[in-house]
Amino acid sequence: MNGKSFPSLIFTGAPVRGDIDGAVFRDLKMDALFSREALSVMSGICPESDLPLRREIFESLSESGAYAAFRSLSGAFTDAADSDALYRSVSEKYPGYRSFLFAALCRKFVSACKAAAGFSSDARLFARFSERFAELTSSPEFADLAAAAEKCADGSDLRLPFSFVSGADTVSFSSGEDPGLWAGIDPAYAPEPSRADPEFADQVVSLDGKLLAAALEFHYAYRKIYETLSDGFYSYSDEFRFIAEVCGLVFEAKEAGLPLCFPELTQSRRISAQNAYDLTLLAKGEKNIVPNDFRFTAEEPFFFLSGANGGGKTTYLRNVGVNVILALSGAPAAADSMELCRVDGVFTHFPADEDFEGEGRFANEKRRAGEILARCGDQPLALLNETFSTTVEEKSRSETVALTHDLVEKGAFGVYVTHTSGVSADRAGILVCETVPDGGNTRTYRIVRADGGGASRARDVLKKYSLDAESLEKRLSRRGVK
Repeated sequence: MNGKSFPSLIFTGAPVRGDIDGAVFRDLKMDALFSREALSVMSGICPESDLPLRREIFESLSESGAYAAFRSLSGAFTDAADSDALYRSVSEKYPGYRSFLFAALCRKFVSACKAAAGFSSDARLFARFSERFAELTSSPEFADLAAAAEKCADGSDLRLPFSFVSGADTVSFSSGEDPGLWAGIDPAYAPEPSRADPEFADQVVSLDGKLLAAALEFHYAYRKIYETLSDGFYSYSDEFRFIAEVCGLVFEAKEAGLPLCFPELTQSRRISAQNAYDLTLLAKGEKNIVPNDFRFTAEEPFFFLSGANGGGKTTYLRNVGVNVILALSGAPAAADSMELCRVDGVFTHFPADEDFEGEGRFANEKRRAGEILARCGDQPLALLNETFSTTVEEKSRSETVALTHDLVEKGAFGVYVTHTSGVSADRAGILVCETVPDGGNTRTYRIVRADGGGASRARDVLKKYSLDAESLEKRLSRRGVK
């Protein structure tokens, strides 16, 4: 049986990567929450059809017992992956050592496969995963490999007269009660036997002729079988990290008393959240996190945000960006409630480091903004932080308005933080920082509409009675009026 057809844990079809650029995660400080491997998974926007299946996964792991079982399974896969990496890092110049590592690797691979076959969950993607491993572990090839690996494990073939410790990229040995064991080792290594580079390790394994013969025989007999059975097995590493780290963040948010919800998917052009929290503040140890609402619609997809320094403008951008990306990953968002339409990309334009590689700051920002426009689909989210703020005010105003107009014409939702006065654009609202009384000496802010939300409420009333622009356009279209 070939292992190539291992099904993804989080996709029903081919895994997706690269929809969201790594710079977006850095700008939003998501690299403080997730590992590079988990962010690699999150860079691929989850297909809408898979979002309910991802929700099943995270709901199934919401209890500590189920999560502990998953962590155990994930640990078995990690152990096997580490052993495989160590095995492959050793040159074939050291056949004894490499063969010994192969025997240890096979035991871990067998253990991980059996754990996967026995993993029980109501989540459909997990069930598919377990069924595939149940099929694999019942194959004659796997049974043969498992039996041989077990024989190695009980010491009847590969028994060592010393302790052997293997890590992700190192191996150490100890002679235990037999200091004379190292008599047959090259004197250059004898003083520090725990520093086991491949040449030293190969000498250690070769001390016992029967051990060496057994290791070489096992390697020769099962190398191709292992390669066939494990083909595609180690692609699970990133997916396990993604699931585990999202669950870890969920437990941390719950402990901090933050609300969590799965977004309601909508066909309307709308992204909204009530009482949403910036989860990156948890990584900074913040306790009193101020929630904010956000609402983007077809009528008002974009907002300019201004206010005092330290007023929470960048935090608001992160709040929007992090929660939308979590929702696009099928993970819970940190909010009381959330609505999400199809979003086909997330882009950020934050201040860059001062090294512009031969171009000025304005030229750098203009080029980066152009790259965003070139990559935009028909319904992206764009978050811009003081873009063009270093130019003279009139030029900053014209560039800011032009970029916003182009993004809105592209179908983008977004927020543009700016200190430039007098900016405005069609279908773009105004947000400001408002002081929140906290009873202390520090100032706390939340983000509110400059008009207090009256315009938004008026649009809601018009929409309720089908008197908004979109509804009127549809009615006139049905009557043949252009």
